[in-house]
This record gives sequence, C-alpha cells and structure tokens, in this order.
Amino acid sequence: MKKMKKVLMGSAFLAVIGIGITATQLSCSKTTAQSTTNYTLPPATTSTLGGIIVGSGLTISSNGTLSVNSTTGGLTQLNKILLVDNNTPSGNQSQSFVVINSDGTGKTIIPITLPTGRTFASNAANGQLSPDGKTLFFEVYEISTGSGFLYSCGLDGSNLKVIYTQTNGYPRIKGSY
Repeated sequence: MKKMKKVLMGSAFLAVIGIGITATQLSCSKTTAQSTTNYTLPPATTSTLGGIIVGSGLTISSNGTLSVNSTTGGLTQLNKILLVDNNTPSGNQSQSFVVINSDGTGKTIIPITLPTGRTFASNAANGQLSPDGKTLFFEVYEISTGSGFLYSCGLDGSNLKVIYTQTNGYPRIKGSY
C-alpha cells in the first residue's frame, strides 16, 4: 500500500510538471507569434529615440550609417542668380538687387528701402543669398558716421535688419553658408 501511494504521488508530481512545461511552451509560442508582427518606430525627436525618414541629399548604408550625399552636399541647387541692377532703382536707392533664374527668366526685384543717410556700400553693392535662397545679406554704408553695416532681409524686402555693425569702414561679405 505504501508503494502504491508513492507511485500515485510520483505520477501526480510528474503530471503537474508536465502541465507546467506545456503551459510554458504555449506562453513562449504566443510571445513568438506576437513578435513577428510589423512594428513601426515613433518619429525621433530631440529628446526621444525613434525612427527617421531619410530625405533628399542623404543616404543610409546597410549598417545604418546616415551620410550626406557628396555630390550635392545635402543641398538642393536653386538655379538662381543674384545681381545688382543699376538701371532699376529700389526704394531710396539708385540701384537694386535682382534675383533671376539661371536661364535668365523670372526677374524679381528685391525692394529695399534703407534708413535715411544709409546707402549701399558701393556702386556694385556686394550681396549674398543664404544657402536656402530665402535671405539676402548685403553691405550698407553711412556717410555721416563712416560706419558700415551688414543687413539681411527676405527676398520680398521684408524683415530688413542690421545683423552686424562696423564703426570704421564697412564689412565685406565673403560668403554665406
């Protein structure tokens, strides 16, 4: 009788272990099935890790390295030319900045009215477009004080402001990037 009781207890114990193993296998297979569904990362932010979309001028290698395209430097060619037109006055000036397409079409005068006493720094005023082509930078001179200024404005003449002042002579633009 004691032997029979031990056999029954052993069988019950093995049955409980078998049920536990089966339950574990079922829960693992359920997890595996769930992990095969498609998951999309939320967009990355400055403070949260997430997914990104690779835009124009960028490439991503098979190992996930993001790089700037060496042929375009990541910038889109605007095909615009900035020039000074002495035949088209603008505001209180005897000349104006003009933007045209690289094929000569689409002439757009940038209307600039400087404060009284200030003029473009020379007859062939130096100007420079920002890399995105939305802002004009140019040199201005004030005869009464001998001061020079670097101004910026939108291509429609809006948001005209001094961004740099030089008390003796005027600053010369050498680039914008």
